[in-house]
Amino acid sequence: MKLSNRVLNFLKKDFLLKLASFFIAVVLWFFVVIKGQTEVTMNVPLELKYIPRGFGVESKSVSTVMVSIKGFEQIIKNLKPYDIKVSLDLSKAKRGMNVLYITPRDVMLPSSLTVTAIEPSTVRIRLDEIRSKRVSVLPEITGEPSKGYSIETVKVEPATVEIEGLRSQVDKLRYIKTEPVSIDNIKEDMTFTALLELPAGNVKISPELVRVKIRLRRL
Repeated sequence: MKLSNRVLNFLKKDFLLKLASFFIAVVLWFFVVIKGQTEVTMNVPLELKYIPRGFGVESKSVSTVMVSIKGFEQIIKNLKPYDIKVSLDLSKAKRGMNVLYITPRDVMLPSSLTVTAIEPSTVRIRLDEIRSKRVSVLPEITGEPSKGYSIETVKVEPATVEIEGLRSQVDKLRYIKTEPVSIDNIKEDMTFTALLELPAGNVKISPELVRVKIRLRRL
């Protein structure tokens, strides 16, 4: 009981002076904290996650996002490129054009930093179905055999390969060409191993190598 009275008496004595001192201390602390902070804008790659199964990204309006962050100057100075990420969840996206908002919740950064602005705040992402089909292989032959010989047959093994990619890209392909196979000055039947030319876009080919068999005949 005596202790409680002492505390009360201490608080009552010079109460206004103590209150003013406390207020000044708070203001000074706030000033120090604000003074030690800074704000920067960083260009951050846009990552896409949880793309629905059976779909792929056909296009996106931006590949990077400008993110403004605020925090203590020393922490911001020590930021590494991998310390900040912008990642969008596409789990609810549909085929075709999707307009998604980028919010501070999509920005991963140290907890002591704050996101103050994001530019752009929306991104347009077009999804398309992934499909596969088989197409013929067309050999690309360059040069001529030795004098007195001509090409009798050209055979490719396998004659067809499987391609997989976005529907809009795969549907346009009717065949896949080999890289150039030179038969300059050959005098006998030969078999070459050739790579297939990758088409534009993110199209996978299986297998990526074929055999090109050249049979000659004498003139």
